[in-house]
Amino acid sequence: MENATHWTDYLDEHNAFMEKTYHFSFLAAKESEIAELKEKMNQENYVIGEEYYDFLSKTNGIDYNGMMIFAEKEYLFFEDDIIYGIVEYNNDIADNEVEDTNVYFGVMGDDLFAYTRENKWATMDIISGDIMDIYDSLDEFLFDIMKMLYGE
Repeated sequence: MENATHWTDYLDEHNAFMEKTYHFSFLAAKESEIAELKEKMNQENYVIGEEYYDFLSKTNGIDYNGMMIFAEKEYLFFEDDIIYGIVEYNNDIADNEVEDTNVYFGVMGDDLFAYTRENKWATMDIISGDIMDIYDSLDEFLFDIMKMLYGE
């Protein structure tokens, strides 16, 4: 997709493919769902940039070619695939007594996607926790990831 200028260009193409092939597309979260998530995140003391909520207003999570960006809550899509919910995923990490101030918003292979205490969007090694790439904006982060997944 040579003319892509924003991650949503890739999302549109992916949804068109999913709709044509599987009669499924990723839908946006409703305003009420986003408001409920903000409340839950606050209750759990999970801090994430406002851009994540903007992402949810375009697509309530995404699973593409091994990359998953978490939804406002866990849901089943396309037969038996699950998109993780952001609160549930971070609670699972907390239940494993991992002391961490990052909020994880996605995974891809051996990488975790995190919003850091420095208010950055990062790709981290799932085992060591080392930061591999860091971004100032979620839009930039998603554009680079989607571009890589499309082989560009």
